Amino acid sequence: MSTRRRGSRSAPCPNRSPSVGSAGRSPSSGPISTARWAAPNWPSSPPARSNPPQCHARSPRPAPGRTHAGRPPPTPLRLEVDYAYATPIDAVVQVGDLAPRPLRLSAGRQSLDFGIPLAETARAWSVSITTPDGQRLGTQTLEISPFRPLTIYVLPHSHTDIGYTELQTAIEEKQVNNLLAGMEAARRTASYPEGARFVWNVEVLWAADLFLRRLGPEQREAFLAAVQRGEVALCGLYLNELTGLCRPEELVRLLRFATQLRAETGAPLQSAMISDVPGYTWGTVTALAHAGVKYFSVAPNYFDRIGDILVQWENRPFWWVGPDGHSRVLVWIPFWGYALSHRYGHPLPPARRGFRRQARAARLSL
Repeated sequence: MSTRRRGSRSAPCPNRSPSVGSAGRSPSSGPISTARWAAPNWPSSPPARSNPPQCHARSPRPAPGRTHAGRPPPTPLRLEVDYAYATPIDAVVQVGDLAPRPLRLSAGRQSLDFGIPLAETARAWSVSITTPDGQRLGTQTLEISPFRPLTIYVLPHSHTDIGYTELQTAIEEKQVNNLLAGMEAARRTASYPEGARFVWNVEVLWAADLFLRRLGPEQREAFLAAVQRGEVALCGLYLNELTGLCRPEELVRLLRFATQLRAETGAPLQSAMISDVPGYTWGTVTALAHAGVKYFSVAPNYFDRIGDILVQWENRPFWWVGPDGHSRVLVWIPFWGYALSHRYGHPLPPARRGFRRQARAARLSL
């Protein structure tokens, strides 16, 4: 940032260089750079002010659903210029190989949006601001991180937390209505291309059991048919259980309803999900494997009671082998745990930042 001389009204000295900040962000690779540049020359007749203009390059949020002829959208870059002079001037902005853009510098802030083509290697692009006759106002090298492609899988589901956010009876009604809404959305998109059709995921089978016991024969048949067509995906566990309190028989019974529905519908039912529980006892692996479950998505509380599990295993799928030495499930812990992956790319909350520092310190001290 530039240094401001309060109360001064003298013309800017040609040898005194204003500073200009730049920071952009790739959609998936984090900040591009933060830098400063100096503008050694100003227009021959600048307004009599000592405050030089300040420029900042930022990454705005891209418009949702924007496509570019089948290609991925470019990295968005916004150049913002704070101009402190009363007399406006015309300028030209050049970013790398992109076409130059005119910019009228007037008192206050103005901005230009650019789209930087994606690349898998790091690049250094020059950013310059000049007058129309070629007099340079400022230049800077912008370091652009390589583009890292991401495949995002969206699993619509609702978390089951009986009695915590609402009365038990209200939660029951919401879960039944969620299933009905999910089945309707699947019907509306049944003609869409594969991969674009809506699928409702039942986090725990208590909601499915409630649906089958509460509703009439026609709706029960519709539910079972939706499961058979893959419009409703079932997960193996009956509830988000504190498995450490379970005896072996109770762990097995947590998956009994899953095996019954698999036999009735022919659905594969190979996955289980558990959310908002800080840990899972070792015997859970054996119970899952014996019930034919191969994949285990877990979302622990990110703030306490979980040791350093997120530091070690967040977004790092691993095979968890049971105490018998041969039963195993493939475990995935999503970003932030606690089913908060929708906040990917957002700053960490203070509680989680502190947790990560403590976990890393503990690991380093071993």
